[in-house]
Amino acid sequence: MKKIIFIIVMILTLNTAAILLFLPASPFYILKQTVYIALAGPVNGADKENGEAMRRGAEMCLDTVRNSGRFKNKKIRILVYNDRNKRTAISIASRIADEAKAITVLGHFDSESSLAAGTIYKKNGIPAITASATSEELTHGNEWYFRVVPGEHLISDYVAYGVRNLIGSTSSSILYDKNEHEGPLKMRYEAISRELGISIRNKWEFDSSSDNLERRLYNIIGELGSVEEPGTIYCATRVAEGVRFLSSCRYPGTDYSVAGRDSFATPSFISRFNDYPYEKENPGYYTDGIYAVSPFISYLADGEDARAFSREFVRKYGKEPSWVAACYYDAMLVALSAVERAEIQGQDIREDRRRVRKALAAFNERDIAVRGITGNIYFDKEGNVNRTLSFGTWNRHRFLPAFSQYQALLPNPPKAGNTGKEKAYTEEAGADSRESEKEMIEIQGKAVTCLRVVYAGIYMNKICIKDREKSVFEADFYLWFRFNGSFDDTRIRFDDALEPVILEKPVMEKSRDGIHTRAYRILADFRTDSDMKNYPLDRQTLRIRFSHKELTRQKLIYVPDVAELPFLNGKTDKNKMLLQDIPGWKAEDIVISGDIAEMPGTGNEPLSYSRFSAEIQLQRKDGLSLLLKYIFPILTLIIMLYVTFQIPADLPGAICFVSVPPAAVLSGIRLFYGYMLPAPGIIANIFPFLYLLTGMTIIISLLICILHKRKADTEVGILKRWGKILYLFTVLAGGGLLSYPYWPLIREISFG
Repeated sequence: MKKIIFIIVMILTLNTAAILLFLPASPFYILKQTVYIALAGPVNGADKENGEAMRRGAEMCLDTVRNSGRFKNKKIRILVYNDRNKRTAISIASRIADEAKAITVLGHFDSESSLAAGTIYKKNGIPAITASATSEELTHGNEWYFRVVPGEHLISDYVAYGVRNLIGSTSSSILYDKNEHEGPLKMRYEAISRELGISIRNKWEFDSSSDNLERRLYNIIGELGSVEEPGTIYCATRVAEGVRFLSSCRYPGTDYSVAGRDSFATPSFISRFNDYPYEKENPGYYTDGIYAVSPFISYLADGEDARAFSREFVRKYGKEPSWVAACYYDAMLVALSAVERAEIQGQDIREDRRRVRKALAAFNERDIAVRGITGNIYFDKEGNVNRTLSFGTWNRHRFLPAFSQYQALLPNPPKAGNTGKEKAYTEEAGADSRESEKEMIEIQGKAVTCLRVVYAGIYMNKICIKDREKSVFEADFYLWFRFNGSFDDTRIRFDDALEPVILEKPVMEKSRDGIHTRAYRILADFRTDSDMKNYPLDRQTLRIRFSHKELTRQKLIYVPDVAELPFLNGKTDKNKMLLQDIPGWKAEDIVISGDIAEMPGTGNEPLSYSRFSAEIQLQRKDGLSLLLKYIFPILTLIIMLYVTFQIPADLPGAICFVSVPPAAVLSGIRLFYGYMLPAPGIIANIFPFLYLLTGMTIIISLLICILHKRKADTEVGILKRWGKILYLFTVLAGGGLLSYPYWPLIREISFG
């Protein structure tokens, strides 16, 4: 009898140990080392939105890296410091040096603060990475400072090229702050503009440190009002002065364009306008149409990692990520990669910092670059990156990409060059296609080519599930395109259509200021991939995706259009009409996005095409009731097995009658469900547990019968008592483990 008790105790112990070991966070796992990374940015004040974006980006990167399984033997912690200006930057840098905790620093946000702190970091041997300060002096002569965004020279160049080739202006005026940081932006922009044939009509300077700043800005606004054609106004200013100027001279109907540097594309830039009543009542009153360059625009992010980042950011914070969040995500990624590569020991902070700086400097070639969400990150000898910038414009407080972008030529010639298909299309399309293509240019020695941006949107009218077994549905929807210049929007292919879809005559077509909008109504059948592993709590995704037939990603990108579709009386692409009844399903959301489609090319390498994607996410309406219906016979079987332990030992026939037939009943239930259910789903995962439970009950019942036959009544009582405990423990533990993966689904279905 002691052997039986020992076996039962061992089974309970092993089950408990297994459950503990397989929990996501096991108490037996011990972190060996804590690594601190400092983050210095504005926590409060007028620029707190920028600081918040810095923190969110860095934290999201850290969460992603942790979830990937890296740094299992290290605990990474972020130390946040509130940097508001040059004075606080010096104090923070000194504090970081004195504390001797942070192995590297992310920040500071602006150039003035970074330059002040950089001297201290250099003196104390602390590596720092900024993803926002653009002064060329910051990294020059300071081997401890690195930058993961382009510097101010490249920013000025891109603004000038954007004004000339993307906006199409041949004249410009410059508003600039003559301080040591904004002054060089003005000089660089002016020099490049003259090379591009842009005439500089006016130059207005001011001193942001002067007591007469308000009067000077007032006078400049008066001078601007008397200028007949100022051209595109380039604001080489800080955000604060730029907002003061624009809030006084811009309003709907203003006939000149405005372009700014990267700081004009930040969250703090747009938030400052909320203090003005007109902007608060009518978002975009002052800001709509303002152009700026940016290291990252989420609507252009169609790479896998960038799309995942944008989706998660929107899920957590309810808005698209700014370039600040994206670039500090990358800054943290570079820092973590350097820490991982440096193999720090945690014994000597100065030595560990030297190792990290050396690892950062070793990211100096494309082949060993850190793959960030804004691109591949590798440094030149000055600790800078040289990559393309995006050109965007504000629209109702959204920073959207301009209709043309400059992008670096891909290193793979089949993808970067003019493929056979593209050449054929160019020859066939003739003047319309040639008109849309601009010549390849060089910006600071980097070859770039023009990328056309075409906005696209879908408005669903009706969804009908036609064939459940073949996963075929019929979709009735409007499809519209918005683009600049000439473009054949009908040359598209739908990936999931059963038959080729031909775009015929548009149901709506309009043009304004060279921007064309065309809408088509489409009724077609599409096939989707069903995922039944969670049936009946399953979600299904219906996809409508298309890409251009000839133009690759190097020439064209489709961007989801977040503007309203004019002929639908103000209804947006939220597709509220789709939330009407779809038999058996509830439409939860429609996700519009862009990604990359790989297609066979003329050579060995596949060709990449920009793909527009609309995903209709459906939840089965009666999933929970179906699950309870399917589980009811199983619960009955579990209760029947438990009754075995309640039968007196002197009735062995009854024990056998209750415990043995459930095995046959279980097999019958499995065969019945396999025939009746459209998919095994969740139910299939329960049967191995049921077989284990049934087998355990039969074994204990047989032992009870044997012991009773030997007149060992004491042992029978002990075995029945421990058998109940083991049975209940197995039911509870097994039920918990089986239901744990599905609990989020159950909770969401039950409570919404």
